[in-house]
Amino acid sequence: YRETVDRDIEILAPILREQDKMEVFCSHGVSPEEALCISKKNSKECFTVVGDDDEDVILMFGVVEDNNGEALPWLLGSDKTAEIPKFVLENSSAKIAEWKEKYNRLYNFVHADNEVSLRFLTWLGFSLDKKHEAWGYNPSRFIEFEWLSTEKET
Repeated sequence: YRETVDRDIEILAPILREQDKMEVFCSHGVSPEEALCISKKNSKECFTVVGDDDEDVILMFGVVEDNNGEALPWLLGSDKTAEIPKFVLENSSAKIAEWKEKYNRLYNFVHADNEVSLRFLTWLGFSLDKKHEAWGYNPSRFIEFEWLSTEKET
C-alpha cells in the first residue's frame, strides 16, 4: 500500500462495494466520492491499496484522530478487496497494531448488516458490544466497534 492521492478517490468511488455505499449513506448521508474525500481530508494517516498498477485502486483506509488520544479507523473498498484477503488481513493487522500503540481508544461505527466487516473487525480484536438501533443520517442499525488501551495484552 501507499499514501493516498486525490486520483484514488476518482477511481474508487464508482466501484465502491454496495455495502460500503449503503453504509456511508446511512451513517452520514453522503455519496461514495464525498465519503472518500471527507475521510482523506480528516485522516491523520490515509493509505491506498492498489493492484497491478497505480490505477487499479482496490481500497482506501486510514485513521481520523479524535479528542483525548482516541481515533477512528476506517476502510472503504471495492469488490476486489475480497480477492486479496491475506494481504488485507496481514497489513490491516500490522497497521491496527501501530495505532493501538499510539491511541488510547480506537472506535467507529459499522452497519449491522455489513457481515464481512463485522467478521473482519472481530478478527482484528475489536469488541462489538455497543448496538444502536437507529443511528446516523438515515437512522439504521449500527454497531459501535471499539478497542480500549486497557485491553492491551501484557
